[in-house]
Amino acid sequence: MGSFDHGLMSNRLFTAEGKRYPAASLVDTHGGLNETAYAAAGPAYVGTQQLWSMFFDYASYISAFVWIALFGSGQISASWKKLQARIKHTSTTGQGSGINHQYTDKLNVLMRSYEEVPFWWYFALFSASFIIIITLLAKGIMFIPIWTYFVALGTGALTVIPMGWLYAISNFQVAIGSFNELLFGYMLNASPSYRHPVGPSVYGSIAGDAWYRAQYMLQDQKIGHYMHVSPRAVFFSQIFGSLIGVPINYGVIRWVINTKGDYLSGAKIDPLHQWTGQTLSNSNTLGVQYGLIGPKRLFETPEFHALPYAFLFGAICPVIVYMLHRLFPRAKFQLWNTTIFFSGMSAFYGNVSSGYLSKFIGAFVVMYWAYRYKYELWARWNYIMAAAFDTGFNLNLLLIFLCFGVGKIVTMPNWWGNNAVSVERCFALDG
Repeated sequence: MGSFDHGLMSNRLFTAEGKRYPAASLVDTHGGLNETAYAAAGPAYVGTQQLWSMFFDYASYISAFVWIALFGSGQISASWKKLQARIKHTSTTGQGSGINHQYTDKLNVLMRSYEEVPFWWYFALFSASFIIIITLLAKGIMFIPIWTYFVALGTGALTVIPMGWLYAISNFQVAIGSFNELLFGYMLNASPSYRHPVGPSVYGSIAGDAWYRAQYMLQDQKIGHYMHVSPRAVFFSQIFGSLIGVPINYGVIRWVINTKGDYLSGAKIDPLHQWTGQTLSNSNTLGVQYGLIGPKRLFETPEFHALPYAFLFGAICPVIVYMLHRLFPRAKFQLWNTTIFFSGMSAFYGNVSSGYLSKFIGAFVVMYWAYRYKYELWARWNYIMAAAFDTGFNLNLLLIFLCFGVGKIVTMPNWWGNNAVSVERCFALDG
């Protein structure tokens, strides 16, 4: 039994013989695991790249906490003391109501005229979401026990500080979904009737949202600060965007399912290997592994024996880097961030890898050549150019979809760079 039997670069589930895993048949009528069907199907297996991705996912999550304890605790403690001193100074002198008054540059002086978002706005928004989710959970239509919802909120809030600190100093966003779903799988030992594969995705969305929404809030408020937009206007823009985004996203998802559903499910093979449904496949894989089968059974499978050691690996590596930093302070080992490294290693590329060569070339030109030899040009235009590329990419993607994918579908001509069998010219071996 080799890696090729289980799809070397696939994130779908397989039987021991390398066939598609019958996950749907393992769910009983009450949302639990059908033990008879599981005994017949046997353990679920995944490809080598998926195992690799899971290992470094675990390592990156633990590394974030260890890293901040070693490298960031002193800075956070000092910042907290300064913040308390400034708040105390403000309250005693009556000079303003916020900490923006510590800054004297022109931008911050201009932003002082705007009113900050009051706390009760955030509290009201949280309360509305909290009541809605609790109601849905009480009606039993969200596949997770009510008590796990409170655990999700607690663990989600706990990750905000280390992930937010890393995001602030590096602009790097760490994905934390797989660990949350693993934790949920262990919690299901107390509630075995909730072993539906959708449960881990629901729990991961709630637990991860505390961090992701905080990240987006900081990101949007920062953009609003640079653009001289009132914090309250930014707040309402976020609410408005979410309200119009939900129906649009739902409509797009329904269109994709109705028109490309066979490709996503694997019933048909997309000849161009573009509609592979890798993200959906990954969610389904994690849901079956952690929710339906459970981590205990999963890690008993020989193929998964090494995965728990990722937590030890993720905890030890930052300590080694920290020791090197203390021994050789001028060597800049503090820049060797293991969380970012592990998170990058965990990225699942699958069988669609177009564009990565272009990314390496662009990164080399912008972040090495321009930064080192054209620093003034880089410092002035790099951020604006990145925003322009991002906007242009999304607009171009929308126009291509509207012009060539809706109504009359225009088939692109085939040539060396757009092969009829595979756009990446990656063909299966004969035999």
